[in-house]
Amino acid sequence: MAGPKEKSVSEQISGYQATNLTWDDIAFVRQHTHLPIIVKGVQSVEDVQLCVEHGAQGVILSNHGGRQADYAPAPIDVLYELRELRPDLFSQIEVMVDGGVRTGADVVKALALGAKAVGIGRPILYANGTHGEDGVARVLQILQEEITNTMRNIGANTVDDLKPEMVGPIGPWVGRNRPSYAPNPALAQIERDIDALGQQAVQL
Repeated sequence: MAGPKEKSVSEQISGYQATNLTWDDIAFVRQHTHLPIIVKGVQSVEDVQLCVEHGAQGVILSNHGGRQADYAPAPIDVLYELRELRPDLFSQIEVMVDGGVRTGADVVKALALGAKAVGIGRPILYANGTHGEDGVARVLQILQEEITNTMRNIGANTVDDLKPEMVGPIGPWVGRNRPSYAPNPALAQIERDIDALGQQAVQL
């Protein structure tokens, strides 16, 4: 007897998603917890406003890149638009960002525009997949160095010194973050550093 058909990866990932969620579900969740409610996957200024109206304490601007919604707006675009159109919302709800963050400069841009936290996924996953714990540690070190150097170059000694006016759309990618398929300098640096460490170990 043939068993049940195995589901593809995409079917398994999509299978847990509810299709009947509404904004009223935030009130339902509130009845069952005193913890802060943070809504992830917000992609428009209008939805940030709705999160405020329905009592959420935070939003994560995210486009689920490479998983659920290709061609969704880059979170840094939504963050920039939110800062330009509704700066008042930053005092009403915590705004966080993830998706498309590849360098320390990306982190600085998001913080300057008002993000309280910045999530980083793909560089960490790639580093872990290719070089394990050492790769992850090196990625974090590179990001920290890039954040520090970027802040020095724009005259910001602390995160509190970062201001929205330090960020603006310029160049051919006006209003867009770097495309996800662009080369990642952090990963190239990791490979060079790990290879160098390996050569030193052999010499020893």
